Amino acid sequence: TTDPGTGTKSAALDAFGRLRVSNPFTLFDSSHRYADNDLWATATGGTGNATFNASRGLVDLNISTGSGSYVYRETKKVFDYQPGKSLLTMNTFTMSPPQTNLVQRVGYFGSENGIFIEQSGSQLSLVKRTHFNGSLTETKIPKSEWNGDKLNGSGYSQYNLDITKSQILWSDMEW
Repeated sequence: TTDPGTGTKSAALDAFGRLRVSNPFTLFDSSHRYADNDLWATATGGTGNATFNASRGLVDLNISTGSGSYVYRETKKVFDYQPGKSLLTMNTFTMSPPQTNLVQRVGYFGSENGIFIEQSGSQLSLVKRTHFNGSLTETKIPKSEWNGDKLNGSGYSQYNLDITKSQILWSDMEW
């Protein structure tokens, strides 16, 4: 969030611009150290499958290049919105290299609302999905249009984002 006094980004402020003065309270934590836990629902189609990878302690989501193949994984836990409180989510992920007709998404979202990072073909975007008055809207911001640091090696972080390496998506949001 941007500090209204200085105009600079600050992790010390929540999504409402208020100073963080307490420790985060964990609502959900999931790891796959020894097995695929029972906290996730999985849906597959075509050649899609989700396979526990014991040597890496994670679940691999695999599809072929055939049309109609998919794997969806979402938590079984529901997280209710609490008015006036910001929500901080951290998602750890590694995506496959970009491919034509391959869409990969990670974030805090469902079929009607949420925020996520999406790799669709060669296009990496941040996406906000909203459902209001019976209409679904997705606002996609391609990486080339990100304000501030574009994570292409030329910004203030000098970091070049490579989604094929392990990443943590940090989302601080208010609805």
